[in-house]
Amino acid sequence: MADEYVVRNAREYETGVIDYTSYNEDRAPIMGYLDALCERTATGARVLDLRCGRGWETRTLHDRGYQPVGFDLSRAFLEHVRHQQPAIPCVRGDMRRLPFADASFEGAWASASLLHMSRTDLDVALAELARVLRPGAAFVGSVQVGDSEGFVPRKSAPGAELFYGYLAPEDWRARVEAAGFAIDDLVIEIHEEEQSHLNAGSRGWATVIARRGA
Repeated sequence: MADEYVVRNAREYETGVIDYTSYNEDRAPIMGYLDALCERTATGARVLDLRCGRGWETRTLHDRGYQPVGFDLSRAFLEHVRHQQPAIPCVRGDMRRLPFADASFEGAWASASLLHMSRTDLDVALAELARVLRPGAAFVGSVQVGDSEGFVPRKSAPGAELFYGYLAPEDWRARVEAAGFAIDDLVIEIHEEEQSHLNAGSRGWATVIARRGA
């Protein structure tokens, strides 16, 4: 079942690449979080962009002098990143089984990347992330706030569904800490009214700014 939902999600994104681009083209709301990652990571460092999608932040990191690696399960997304910036290495794979050596990255970015996982798989992915990061490496990651997990309708594509695993903010914090990270900050954004970027069952966002422990 776990592999089934992962493959199904990847397929949904691949069939809606153009729609996904227009739906997520405004990156301004998350730039402050990317700045937080950069403030904690030396220029020139190797940074992993988990589930990089169309590579918005991957390219920004490259332009800022970092050595980003785009990682995604979608071939279509990775091909787009390669087309936009051939100098960026792109790797296809599963976040639960990262194909990288231990301690091979000095930073990690996971904007809305881990929210498509079951809680069990999320713990596996966080442990894998901790494995490939060097001690002290910065990690910034966000999930949507809620109580449920399962397939929900995709707002940007009527008739399509994606798997979401929502978390309470303190549960998100606890899972990140259990994987071996020290939390610098946990930013919670709760929206009382319906937002276009939130799906059914979600109440907002929880973003951790953290460092891998020694």
